[in-house]
Amino acid sequence: MGRRNLILDYRLLSWLVWAALATSPACGPSGEDDTSSSGGDASVGGSASGGDGPGAGGAPGGGGSAAGGASPDGGTSNGAASSGGAESGGADSGGAPSGGGRVGTGGDGAGGGCVESTEPRAPGRARSHGFSGTDSDYSKLYDDPCSVPSDCVAPCVERGGTTEFCSTSICQESDTDYCLPPTKWRGVDGALSESGTIESSAVTSLSLSNGNDHDRLIVDDFGFAIPDDATILGISATIHRAAGGPQEASDHAVRIIKNGAIGETKREKQGYWPTTVTPEDYGGETDLWGETWTPADINAESFGLAIAALPAKGAGRAYVDVAYLRVHYQLPSCDE
Repeated sequence: MGRRNLILDYRLLSWLVWAALATSPACGPSGEDDTSSSGGDASVGGSASGGDGPGAGGAPGGGGSAAGGASPDGGTSNGAASSGGAESGGADSGGAPSGGGRVGTGGDGAGGGCVESTEPRAPGRARSHGFSGTDSDYSKLYDDPCSVPSDCVAPCVERGGTTEFCSTSICQESDTDYCLPPTKWRGVDGALSESGTIESSAVTSLSLSNGNDHDRLIVDDFGFAIPDDATILGISATIHRAAGGPQEASDHAVRIIKNGAIGETKREKQGYWPTTVTPEDYGGETDLWGETWTPADINAESFGLAIAALPAKGAGRAYVDVAYLRVHYQLPSCDE
């Protein structure tokens, strides 16, 4: 009987000890919660696979953790994010553009990729829009006799004028009436390179006698080589121009040329042209001139500008020394 009671007392004591241990919280060193698992202790900022924290890969903390545990310096292994940066595909220190691309010189990388701007380029060709003949052919039009203005149209067209251009000719009264053709841009090769002087510039006479017909100086063949995968963002133009005298000329319209066709959208600046060759800017980094563009459109020889001036008084002269174009575009990615 005494032995039986002793055995029961021992079993009761064992059960009480087990119950006390089972209901008390487990404590680690210094009274902190023990977050270690059967797989081992996790370092600061992460947990080991199988522990109380997140599973394989660990939780980000003071630098993140690697799969199966954190690296000793608070950084990462196996591509996990480190403090302020990431491995391939992550953000660099200081952040990165949306989409993962880097910002190129001269723009932002919204949506990823690099924004680039070409160097200013001068045209390879220049001509009058209304008259394709030579300056000598044009001068001969003044020798044609006439009785009415319509007598001047056929000779003008034969020498290289468009019907629209030639139809504004005037039959000038004189001892022998003669044709007075509309004014045109002459010496157009002067607009192909910068000289800084009106003597070497393309020139047109301005007159109100031709109504609203004002010949356009066409400059194109800029020789761009925009990459095929680029997105065109804007087009900038800089025209070096001058007038023959004070208040003789002003902007009529500057228009873009796409695939050989003059656009509807015009750009113009208020005020008179200066009497010395001075640059003036049109368009900009986000100005598409009312068009949608592909790199092939920009790279084509037929991409260019049409420039027209107005007589500010009854008559005058306008000069264009050169016209530069710059193209702003975005690439899908940047070279390292």
